[in-house]
Amino acid sequence: MTSTAAASASPQSAGIQASSAQLQKTIATVDKTLGKSPGLVSNDAETKETRVIAGVAPGAPHIEASGDAVYAMLRALSADSIVKQSGSQQSLITVLEKGNIAEFELSLPIGFEPSIQPDGSVDLKSESGTLTPFIEVPWALDANGTRVQTSYTIVGDILQQTIAIDGAEFPIVADPSIQWIPFPVIAAWGYEWEAVVKALGTIAVASAGAGCALTKVPSVVLKVFKALCGVVGVNTAKDTLAALGNLWGSSINRDQYTCWSIPIGGFNSTTIREMPAADCA
Repeated sequence: MTSTAAASASPQSAGIQASSAQLQKTIATVDKTLGKSPGLVSNDAETKETRVIAGVAPGAPHIEASGDAVYAMLRALSADSIVKQSGSQQSLITVLEKGNIAEFELSLPIGFEPSIQPDGSVDLKSESGTLTPFIEVPWALDANGTRVQTSYTIVGDILQQTIAIDGAEFPIVADPSIQWIPFPVIAAWGYEWEAVVKALGTIAVASAGAGCALTKVPSVVLKVFKALCGVVGVNTAKDTLAALGNLWGSSINRDQYTCWSIPIGGFNSTTIREMPAADCA
């Protein structure tokens, strides 16, 4: 990889121009490669000239006394990296001109450790053993847009993404993506949220002293409540659903067969977002 600066440029300005040129090359390579394999990243994803993505760690106990959220962060160690961000996801994309390993530095809040799952994704594991989705299943594309086998390994505080390069055409575009952006949310179909709103009174009664094990509530309501409760605990789950009535009630024309997310309680957001259908599947 080379770049050419004007002969009259000072060493400092030449370096800046080279950095800018390399950034534009990285963006062009990513966009060209993603164009050959649509669907991996949202079409409306915004390109950001950064190498860091972060998600709010789950659970009210992990909010600082100041009220600030505690973040789990991932930083690319390669300069040939950019972020693609949509409403529900951030992708930290690295271009490999050679070699087969992309490295990312993990920065996790106290009480959490990374845990690689059987499908290749990475969860956050709390001290109590609770698992929360953090990094999605890895993917990698070669220059032809062909999917390349890839997997994660954790070495200390470094997440390594290894790519099988046999037969692959360089450059290779690789990505870890996280969904807890910019705050934790839970997604469900519109008809599921409608059922939950109608059963809010029942949930309040059924959850009193019952922990996460509700009885006498519709199955769709149980599904949503247990998903929340298993991640953030019964109190935050109840707070989240208590706020749902006002959030959903103020909504207009929420399609029943669209996937919607609501913010998990304690993160000061009142935004209901439309999500990719895959998030509700």
